[in-house]
Amino acid sequence: MRSFALLILLTACTSSEPGSPTDNWYQTVIEVPRNANEVVKAVAALPECSAVLAGGEIRWRSAVSCGSVPFARGCTYIGRKPVLIEVVYAPDAWEAPDMSTLAHELCHVCGYTDGPDAEAQADACAMRAHRWWLDHQ
Repeated sequence: MRSFALLILLTACTSSEPGSPTDNWYQTVIEVPRNANEVVKAVAALPECSAVLAGGEIRWRSAVSCGSVPFARGCTYIGRKPVLIEVVYAPDAWEAPDMSTLAHELCHVCGYTDGPDAEAQADACAMRAHRWWLDHQ
């Protein structure tokens, strides 16, 4: 089974433990936001988020459009193999401690994608991931 990770083009940022939840993500920016690996690991640690362990690609951008929405903070493309997440770059991946855009988008990978409350459920998932991270630092 593959796991999530952040690998940077032009620089390296990998987990020290092979097979950990930070081994199979790819980024398209030179600098990784602080705590990016920790955000991936925190979301992957949630019981309902085993799908995060399949890995994917994170693209950090200066602006994001999700197709029908002109501008957004992030987009998740679940049907793409590997899963693609595009996020507006922030210096810290926990850019708002109670609401990380990266964590929110990763929570869509956990299954919070359908219904009128999918965004609120992804927000709640991201907040739980942040609490997990605080408890495990």
